[in-house]
Amino acid sequence: MARSSSNPHLHDTPLKDVLANNEKPGWPRVALNINRLPAWFYVMPPSGRPGVYSGQDCINISVTVWQSPKKSKSYDRIDFCGDDIVPNTSFSQVMTWKDMAFSMNGANTGVRRTMGPTAPQHLFPNNPGTQTFTMLNGSYFLGSIMATIGYNWDNMQDMRFWVVNVPSMQDSKSGTERPANMPS
Repeated sequence: MARSSSNPHLHDTPLKDVLANNEKPGWPRVALNINRLPAWFYVMPPSGRPGVYSGQDCINISVTVWQSPKKSKSYDRIDFCGDDIVPNTSFSQVMTWKDMAFSMNGANTGVRRTMGPTAPQHLFPNNPGTQTFTMLNGSYFLGSIMATIGYNWDNMQDMRFWVVNVPSMQDSKSGTERPANMPS
C-alpha cells in the first residue's frame, strides 16, 4: 500500500506535537484507529530488513483528538509511511507501553474500546491475531506515530494516548479494514 498523493504526512498536520501542548491537566487526549495494514506487516518488510521502510510502505490510520470532554476533532484516512518513521526513537519502549493498564482518575471504559474521550483500561487492544503487532514492524510505526504527536516517553504513566483497533494478521493478509469500534 503506497501513500495516496492527496494525503499529507502526519508531521504536516495539526496533529504534530498535539500531546506536547497540555495546557489543561489530562488534556488533550488522542485515540488512534489503525484502519489498514499492508499484507507484509506481520512479517518482513519489502526491504527484507527490519526497520527499513520506503515512502511506499504505508499503514492507514484515523485519529481523534479530544481538547475537552465535549470538544474533539477527527482526522480520517491518514497514510503513515516509511518516510514518516522518526529516527532515534526507542522503539523497545512501545512493547512495554503496549502491555500497560491504567485508570485516569479512576475512570476508564474497561474493555470497551472507543475513540474517546475516556481511555480504555488497556491502552493497546489485546485481540487474537494482534499480540505480535509490535514484534517487528509495529514498534517502528506506532512508536513513530506517538513521537510525532508528542507523546512523552519520560512519563509512561500518561494515559492520554490509546489505540482503539488494530487489524489482525489475518485481516492484513486479506486487506480487511478495521473501523473504530468494530468488535474483534
